[in-house]
Amino acid sequence: MPIPSFERSQRVGRGMAAKLPLALFFALCALVSNAQERIVKGIDAANAISQLVGNIERDYLYGIDESSLLTPCYSALAISPSPSTPRIEALKDAFSKIPERDVGLSAELCARGVASALRLSPRAFVGYSELQAMTGRRFPGSLGTSFRSRADGAVVISTIDESPAQVAGLARGDLLLDIDGRALAGLSDAEVLYSFRGDVGSNAAVRFLHKGSGETRSVNIRRAVVTKPLVRSHLLEGGWGYLAIGAMQEFGYHAVVEQLQALRKKHGQKLSGLVIDLRTNQGGILEAAAGTASLFLKVGEPVVEMRGRNDAVLKKLRANDLSLPRPRVTATDFATELKEMPLAVLVSESTASGAEAFAAALQDANRAVIVGAKTAGAGVVQNPMPMVGRVMVMIATSQMHRPSGSAIHGNGVLPDQAIEYPPSPDGLGSDFGSLDNAPTNLHLDPAIVRALASFNAKVAPALRP
Repeated sequence: MPIPSFERSQRVGRGMAAKLPLALFFALCALVSNAQERIVKGIDAANAISQLVGNIERDYLYGIDESSLLTPCYSALAISPSPSTPRIEALKDAFSKIPERDVGLSAELCARGVASALRLSPRAFVGYSELQAMTGRRFPGSLGTSFRSRADGAVVISTIDESPAQVAGLARGDLLLDIDGRALAGLSDAEVLYSFRGDVGSNAAVRFLHKGSGETRSVNIRRAVVTKPLVRSHLLEGGWGYLAIGAMQEFGYHAVVEQLQALRKKHGQKLSGLVIDLRTNQGGILEAAAGTASLFLKVGEPVVEMRGRNDAVLKKLRANDLSLPRPRVTATDFATELKEMPLAVLVSESTASGAEAFAAALQDANRAVIVGAKTAGAGVVQNPMPMVGRVMVMIATSQMHRPSGSAIHGNGVLPDQAIEYPPSPDGLGSDFGSLDNAPTNLHLDPAIVRALASFNAKVAPALRP
């Protein structure tokens, strides 16, 4: 049926208006407009779902066929199209029959059905604000505390300096019992984190067991935008620098350069060497990790290789690649110093992902002594794929391989010098390397002492706060 021109539609409209009551005429116009809007929204939803399916089918590391992705989606839409029907046609037909008010919800259910075929955890679904928090250092609507879930609640591991949690009096070892009336006992880390988050400025009613007194206390904590330090530095005796990097995040390498330049200025001369602490670094943006590694590697040296399905090489990152974020080191002589100075990298079982790639690259290039414990072995690269609305799903697209060729995933990075930490008095594990608070116990840190001793045995005994 040919679509009437705008001019003819106008004539038809004027004719109808002459024969029908005005209210009825406008009601009919509204029905036509709503029908058109529903069709447009339905087509948009169908296109979004079809694109999601195509992207996953193409990029998913472990491989999955279209039928497996679409079956739960079709089930959510209560349709059973013929296998020979192209997915876009089946989706358009299904969404054209859904009332406009339900298109958004139906599309989200369909998208989650697609993602469910990958058997992902709930933590794989993130909003844009959560993704920004994952790839930056600003946490909107946060309390500013790290924790560990337990059967009886969530125990506080640390609080960020000047965060709402710290100002309210929460401290390491306190046991969080409930937030806004929701009991935290038995919840996963993701579920506890969800309870922490809320609108900036909103109050969180927190009930906790105070470790020091054993009393149960209640406090209202106003959520805020919490900024977590990415880098902390300290000048050690003997002219050694200490640099703790909390995450491999966008623009974090600028902070690394600033801290290194500040250390050199404070020392007044060339640094004797540098201890890089990655013990609490769980990764972040791989390109940022490679860009930071470029500070210490020769131009062109390999950093990490990303391999996809069937071990196919998807991308190779090398030091100072033009595609990498490159820290600006304005002083040429200082840039040369960084590429030549002795390095020690501290790692632990919490060191993961991009931080592992950083450590492996420096180890394979014989640029650093790796000190600590075997790393997490979390070498799968995840990328966000838009679903519907402001929700995305993180899916595995490649695995990281170190310059020597071995996979980081499942293997981790083995230290050149292993460290066994003494048990912590509070049973919460060592907080060495934490960036939540300014470093105060570096002189007691066995990994730092070992790292310095590996270069110069006379330096370590002189280490003082």
